[in-house]
Amino acid sequence: MGLYRCEKCGIDTELSICPQCGNKTQLLVWVYWSKTKNIPIMSFPNDNNSDLVSLARDIRPVFPQERLLLECILGEPLKYLTSSCWRLPSGSYIIDGQKVNIMNSDHEKILIKDLNKLNADEIREKYQLYESKNTNIYFEKYIEIFVNENKKRYQYIDSEVSEFLEPYINRDISNMFISISGGKDSTVVSDVVTRALGTPKITHIFGDTTLEFPETYEYIKRFKKIIDLHQLLQQKIEKRIFLKWLRL
Repeated sequence: MGLYRCEKCGIDTELSICPQCGNKTQLLVWVYWSKTKNIPIMSFPNDNNSDLVSLARDIRPVFPQERLLLECILGEPLKYLTSSCWRLPSGSYIIDGQKVNIMNSDHEKILIKDLNKLNADEIREKYQLYESKNTNIYFEKYIEIFVNENKKRYQYIDSEVSEFLEPYINRDISNMFISISGGKDSTVVSDVVTRALGTPKITHIFGDTTLEFPETYEYIKRFKKIIDLHQLLQQKIEKRIFLKWLRL
């Protein structure tokens, strides 16, 4: 069974691009919740596995800082400290396999657009009070299990990316560049490209909006040292111009 399906040609394939028509194919792999492992599992629909409960096409880990912020908004700091916490694209949270929405005191769901109506000072004060107790131990435990249980899927994606980049291996890298934002996605892109091409000597460009978090600038410094980049260009955008764009 292929990992992708082309709706136009009606065929399953191992490729994200249809080999017949060249259109983008649909990913068949689905995200399930494993009741025994207490983590999301990447698998095929109709797998007939009683341990797996269907969730969505995508899911993201909730880092301890976000989890504590959620708990402070809910008025229950550290409630989910030892739990397996994840977030769906819809904004809902999956905690130990159960959907958890952000609710107000009237038990009404709070949408992202309504978060600015909350008392930020009160939430910040509560967050700072419990921040020192917000350990990473349980988060790292579930991430390790997640990585091990989904290793086959990761290896397939890694292999597919390498095959995609193979035609570029012998090309002149002086005309290539990688855009690096300081986030996880661009970090992964840098890793797969430098591994596939067999060299870190590819120009990286960091678009500095001047509105980045301090942690982003610190990460960029560490990033440059860790992988020994040949060149990292930092393109700075004037703050007043960027803010003007935001107001448009």
